[in-house]
Formats: sequence, structure tokens, C-alpha cells
Amino acid sequence: MASRAERMRTFGTGATRGADEDKLDYEGFISPLAWERYAQYLHKHRIQVDGQMRASDNWQKGIPKDAYIKSAFRHFMSWWLLHRGHTASEELEEALCALLFNVQGYLHEHLRAPKTFGAASLYIPGASTLNASGQGWRKENDAG
Repeated sequence: MASRAERMRTFGTGATRGADEDKLDYEGFISPLAWERYAQYLHKHRIQVDGQMRASDNWQKGIPKDAYIKSAFRHFMSWWLLHRGHTASEELEEALCALLFNVQGYLHEHLRAPKTFGAASLYIPGASTLNASGQGWRKENDAG
């Protein structure tokens, strides 16, 4: 393992910071173009049938995973049809954003629920996140 001094970054200004190779690189992992389009899609769909605008985080109140997967399959079918050169009930960007919403929502529900292994349910407080390298589990109160 490298010494602490070897793991430091020194910038041209003289400022120093710890090495960042073990930290999650959100800026590199996520496309700002895709997420901006996704936010536009979500904002458009905040208007409810009754004309009222729902809160942007309304979905975090909880939607059953069954609802997410059924909706995801419908939007996946549109994506697949369009990919194969056929017509679909929605445009490509709408289908992809809707699919992203359902995948993200399903993952959100999965991550906030007690962990299930086979038929048994096991909830381990503080052990619900991967470490920054994506290898293994770390407790929420561990440094990192």
C-alpha cells in the first residue's frame, strides 16, 4: 500500500488533496446530456391528470416494484420496436426516459428495503452500501 504522502495530489497552485482514485467519480460516470433530458421528461410529467403539479420527489414516497417493472416493460417494448425500425406508441427519448425512471425507482425501492436472501429476509443496519470501489459491503458509519 502506498504511503500517505504518495497518495497526495499537489496542484499547480500548491494546493494539496488526497488521491481520488478510490472515490466515486460521478462526473465521469454520468452523462449531463442524458440527465438533463431526463430532468426535462420528469418535469413534464409532474402535471397530474387533475392539472395539479406534484412535488419532484413524490415518487420517493413509494411505488410498488410491480408497478415499476410493468411500466418498464411497456417502455422497453417501445424502445425495442423503435430500435428495430418499427413504430411505437411513444418517441425514443420519451421511452428511454420512462424506462430510466422505472429502473431508478425500482432500484430505489430495492436499496431502501431490508435485504432478502432466498426465502429469508435479513436486514443489516449500516451494511446497505457498496464501498467506493464497488467491491464488497461497508457499514454506513465506516469512513470512506
